[in-house]
Amino acid sequence: MVAIPAGEFIMGSEVEDERPPHVVFVEAFEMDMFEVTNQEFARFVWETGYVTDAEKAGDSMPWRVYAEGKPNHPVVKVSWNDARAYCEWAGKRLPTEAEWEKAARGTDGRIYPWGNEWDPTRANTKESGHRGTTPVGSFPEGAT
Repeated sequence: MVAIPAGEFIMGSEVEDERPPHVVFVEAFEMDMFEVTNQEFARFVWETGYVTDAEKAGDSMPWRVYAEGKPNHPVVKVSWNDARAYCEWAGKRLPTEAEWEKAARGTDGRIYPWGNEWDPTRANTKESGHRGTTPVGSFPEGAT
């Protein structure tokens, strides 16, 4: 877990669905440094018998399909409800939108964890040439 100090930050940007930028105060909190892995989520499911929203709905491509052979990759195809259930089981909680943005912006308010200019080599994106997920922690420069 990483400690995120209390304080004000500018939330939002000039992008249409993020307007207007405004000052927000967030209390101190802690956040995991990395995404939840397939292995961690599988342990939760195994220990609790939890069934994801996608599985309840009969989705033919639930999280298990994407997790096959990728224990250290981030879990995908889980809903907000699934993530919340996992967090409760793990003794944690999901961050609020403001907490997420404060943690992502770092102490200097940058747009990306590494600065203000987009660099596809520092994150798992279509432009970086990866097909699908990569192991958690593969992009240390992409960590805030």
